[in-house]
Amino acid sequence: MEAKECLRAIAEDLKTCVIATIDEDNKPVTAVIDIMDHDENGLYFLTGKGKGLYNRLQHCPYVAVTLTKGSLDTEYLAVSLRGHAVEAGPDRLPVLFEKNPFMYKLYPDSSKWEDAGLTVFNIDTGSVEWLTMSGPKMNREIITF
Repeated sequence: MEAKECLRAIAEDLKTCVIATIDEDNKPVTAVIDIMDHDENGLYFLTGKGKGLYNRLQHCPYVAVTLTKGSLDTEYLAVSLRGHAVEAGPDRLPVLFEKNPFMYKLYPDSSKWEDAGLTVFNIDTGSVEWLTMSGPKMNREIITF
């Protein structure tokens, strides 16, 4: 699988993930987020400035992300990503909201996105372990971007 297709599948097909970061005491912390977009520069998600995830990323910009789809009874996909996340700022917010319309329910007034302290992060480099299982057959790929 090409890196471009891998990033597209993560952002468009899988989307909801568990993201692990490290807190100021160097202890692991997880959160459930949505990967909201992708391009040649990586994957994008948003969070609010001052929230726990934002603070942890300021402390240590490295993340581990886990996504799954399916069931072991039929077809199963498990994706593990390790990467570097950098704050991209609020400029990409309109694109993320357009691609993820459910966000308008959480933040209906687009003029207040910045007032809410929303910012975008870009996972700009990393490696992905892509594991598929169909019956007794298992396939594992490592993809870097």
